[in-house]
Amino acid sequence: MDAGLAAVLGALAGAAGTTLAGLATGWSAREQARITARAEHQRQRRQPRHEVYENLIRTAASVRDHAESRFAYDIVANPTLEYCHESEQLADAIKEQWIQVALAGPKRVEQPAADIARSSAELSACAYGFYSECTNAGDEEEHWERGKEAYRRLQQELDVFISAAQEALDDDGTK
Repeated sequence: MDAGLAAVLGALAGAAGTTLAGLATGWSAREQARITARAEHQRQRRQPRHEVYENLIRTAASVRDHAESRFAYDIVANPTLEYCHESEQLADAIKEQWIQVALAGPKRVEQPAADIARSSAELSACAYGFYSECTNAGDEEEHWERGKEAYRRLQQELDVFISAAQEALDDDGTK
């Protein structure tokens, strides 16, 4: 092999190596920038989500505590009309907060929030039904049993939501 051909092949090898190194560096830099941008986006979403999730948890705990006096024990405690109105107001508050959770996302958190809203609405309906049957000398047993079941479900759904919310808040966007 003559010196001229060796010089040309050496220059080609050097150019190819430099080109490949440049491509690898560029790809690595773009990937790092994407990961950094995703993590920053997640960080910016974390605080608003935290507030929305916290509001739902606090209100759901209020619904649970409110329902406990009527549906948690095997002692029938007749609801008052005031109790029914309070149940309805709490269910309405949960519904509004569920909408906020649905907007804040992610999807894996929305379904447990929807379940909490459904159980809260059912507790309110059972309170009104129970009240109506008690005041009209009807059969309040069905409403009471449904209320007890909705109360139990709400407790479980709140636990599921808390776990899903923690997981969503722990996501740093690097996965």
